Amino acid sequence: MSPAPGRQPVWVPNTNVFISDSGHLIVQIELSSVRSDDLEITVEGSRLRIAGNRHNSAFDKARTILVHEMHTGPFESVLEVPAEYALGQAKANYLNGVLSIVVPKEDSPPPPIITFG
Repeated sequence: MSPAPGRQPVWVPNTNVFISDSGHLIVQIELSSVRSDDLEITVEGSRLRIAGNRHNSAFDKARTILVHEMHTGPFESVLEVPAEYALGQAKANYLNGVLSIVVPKEDSPPPPIITFG
């Protein structure tokens, strides 16, 4: 998946992806100081794309930089989600600088029972 025209990502946020006790796929993305207005979550097929921009106008105007460890500017993370998860039913929550996305597992019918007649 490519970024929006004229908006090349400069960094990829730290991300955790795991399966919860209840079988849901959990995606956690560390986005401290990113406003929710600057986040975009999209689904295309089996891809989950999280993109946005971290602004720091004070840093951008700095005369002398002594330490530069916090990324700023556009970012993007694209995850391929296994087919057994229902991306269309995903729920997102953004709290304390961590974006959490919960993707439930598809309800799959039990395998058919074959009997002799």
